[in-house]
Amino acid sequence: MNMQAGTLPKAGATADAAGLMRSFGLASLVVVLGVASAWFVVKRVGDTTIMLDDDMLFVETTQRSRRSGVDLLIEQAELAYAAGRILEPQFDSALYFYQAVLAEDAQHRDARLGLERVIDWLRSELAAARAAENLQREVAVTARIADLRPGDEVASREALIARRKLNSWRQFEAALASGDIREAGARYRELRALQGADAMADAGMERAVASLVTQARAAANQGDVERAQAALDEAVEWGIDSETETSLNAMISEARTPVGDGAFEATLTAAVSALEDGRLMGSDSAWELFQSVLREHPDHSGAQGGILEVRSALRARLRDAMAAEQFDAVPELLEDARRAGVSEDERAALRQQLEYREHVAAMRLGRFGEPFRVSDLEVISERAPVYPRAAMTRQIEGWVDLEFTVSATGRVEDVHVLESSASLFHQASIDAVEGYQFAPYLLHGRPVPVRAAVRFNYRM
Repeated sequence: MNMQAGTLPKAGATADAAGLMRSFGLASLVVVLGVASAWFVVKRVGDTTIMLDDDMLFVETTQRSRRSGVDLLIEQAELAYAAGRILEPQFDSALYFYQAVLAEDAQHRDARLGLERVIDWLRSELAAARAAENLQREVAVTARIADLRPGDEVASREALIARRKLNSWRQFEAALASGDIREAGARYRELRALQGADAMADAGMERAVASLVTQARAAANQGDVERAQAALDEAVEWGIDSETETSLNAMISEARTPVGDGAFEATLTAAVSALEDGRLMGSDSAWELFQSVLREHPDHSGAQGGILEVRSALRARLRDAMAAEQFDAVPELLEDARRAGVSEDERAALRQQLEYREHVAAMRLGRFGEPFRVSDLEVISERAPVYPRAAMTRQIEGWVDLEFTVSATGRVEDVHVLESSASLFHQASIDAVEGYQFAPYLLHGRPVPVRAAVRFNYRM
């Protein structure tokens, strides 16, 4: 028994040691193979997307890196939008960054919302272009919206109508410049048939009638009765006021019975030439020459019509200068209009139009004046800021001053933080002000974008 008792433990110990050695060797082999496999996978990650199912640390790291890249693009997009880099420059704009995210993930929520913000901004630009009757800008903006909304029939139709309007308007102006009033009439009817082109068509009709009246007066002053009568008849078809028609008829009657004074006739001819050459005011101008005729013959209808034509031409120059945003030329033209006898009411209306166009141009170029307070504007809906949890937990109070644009449609855009007591309150303040909706601000009865400011105070 003792032998057995002594032998059995020895034999058991030997067996355990051998088993342990075998187990240790197998475990070592497994560890070595596992390390080698992991090293192989890590080395091959640059060339393949194959990963071990149990390599969770590597999978999580890769996914975290991918999310960070998208988050960085979204952050860059927001910064670009806030800085006003919405469409340009090409590779550093909000639109570029949003589209880069959507190229990776077409359903990315923040990127899709960001793209909608860009489209909303474009729609406010479209409203401003239409209000300013800037057809080229309207074509460019509608085309961009249609490009960002593929398959949207409304957007495509808007772009098509804008192109047609621009094309018809260019043909209309070419017809007027060449004196082809019938062709101008055809283009006028095209404009009337296009949605949203009524105001332009009416303005075109006024120009066509003015052109015919000018032709009739010039022909009458030159003694060409037949040409004067033809221009008058066509003007009547287009529709002129009775006062102008009566004045033209008187001029044509005078042309049939000339005064017979050579010096007078020469002055009248020189006045008509100056009017046709565009020499409206100043020395040896149409205004001065027609006035010279009237000093000798106060009731001469031709000279009286010439004075009216000078005023009409000055009005046209003022409108053209404002449409071309040549604002520096407007004050002198307004003074010429005053000297030519254009009424104070008309000049006041022109000054209002100047103020409107200057405001729209300045806002488009990012030149903001003193911002409005929110209390100065009509708020349709608002959103209270949410007290940030981190600030509440730490019992931090504070304030944030923001500035933003209220578009011509009343939407909030381009929000900036001006100053704050702590950055903890920034995002909550931006989220709140972006939830506001305003009634469009009207400048002389026309909606315009404005800059506004607000302060949010955070108190426990």
